[in-house]
Amino acid sequence: LSLENMASPPAVYRLIHGAIQRSLSDNLNVSLAPADAPKVSDVCFANAVTSDVLFRGRKIAGAAQRRTRAGLLHQGSIQLDGLPAQFRETFAAALSASFTHIELTAEVMERAQNLAANKYGTPEWLEQR
Repeated sequence: LSLENMASPPAVYRLIHGAIQRSLSDNLNVSLAPADAPKVSDVCFANAVTSDVLFRGRKIAGAAQRRTRAGLLHQGSIQLDGLPAQFRETFAAALSASFTHIELTAEVMERAQNLAANKYGTPEWLEQR
């Protein structure tokens, strides 16, 4: 898929969050935020924006996006205790008709844990603006 044919970032956001909504709808009454809510805090999950996933009026899934010439990065989080056991497979199927489950190697997991602890978990990284 070329960047020229790629859906707009808001459309990708809506597509991914719609897949989350469908994946949770058998267990929970979730919805997508129809519009941006008024900003009440600098804390991300305190402020729902259009297409965030809501449960009982509270934001439970949100994301950030970055588009460059190379592509679109969509980084998201679901803050909900007790996701259904089948959530990963249901979500993957909602995004694509064909997918393959792979296990990450111990080396990849160790590198990810080191990055999380030594870069992305540091106060310097977390307090950047």
